[in-house]
Amino acid sequence: MSNSMNNALFVCPPSQPIHVIGMGVFDGIHRGHQHVLESCDTLLTFEPHPQKFFKPSCQLHYLTPIEEKKTLFNHVVALRFDTNMAQLSPLSFLELIKAQLSPQKIIVGYDFKFGKQKQGTSDALLSWGKSAHVDILIKEPYLDNNRPVKSSTIRTCIENGDMERANYLLGRPYTLIGKVVAGDQRGRQLGYPTANLVLPEEKLVPKQGVYYGSTMVSGNLYRCGVSIGTQPTFNTQKTMIEAHLIGFKGE
Repeated sequence: MSNSMNNALFVCPPSQPIHVIGMGVFDGIHRGHQHVLESCDTLLTFEPHPQKFFKPSCQLHYLTPIEEKKTLFNHVVALRFDTNMAQLSPLSFLELIKAQLSPQKIIVGYDFKFGKQKQGTSDALLSWGKSAHVDILIKEPYLDNNRPVKSSTIRTCIENGDMERANYLLGRPYTLIGKVVAGDQRGRQLGYPTANLVLPEEKLVPKQGVYYGSTMVSGNLYRCGVSIGTQPTFNTQKTMIEAHLIGFKGE
């Protein structure tokens, strides 16, 4: 495959041989997604999120931006979701997957739809798999209290500050990965130095408040208090994310 083909089709091209693909958006890589991906060697997703492509004005924020997905799964491949991708018929989409990635097996969730206007169904995928000699597995929903675990549910939890529930549905602590930048050093002057974190703008930020967390620095884990909010005392309305690392010394 040429680099130009890679750049046109993939935001994240494959970097290793592929045998079993888990296919879906997988925002959050939550317990339901883990249920689909448990026997896959490759996570195949779409960038941007199809919902953001069709409704650019929507305020959808990611639980796991693409770079974070790479920290949660060994081999992430992302197809570029653009006008060409959106117009592919279900059959053309599946033939593209076969031609470019050559999977032996494809695993999807019970509600996965694909192709133009989501016309591709589980039955169509199973039928194509037989003719294309690709093994297909449709996973049943992963249930919590008899309800499928959904990214939208977890988003609502995080927006409402219910991190305990969000973390349970995720199957791991919600993570903020960003760049530490210099702040105003007011915390340092008060005896509580903080690390000021800048996140990717597409990342979902929890509701304003103070949270308990942990921070990894150079392979060491520190307990921390995380403050998310504005600083009206200092006349700033910009949302700040600051972590005070307990027992940490240095920069």
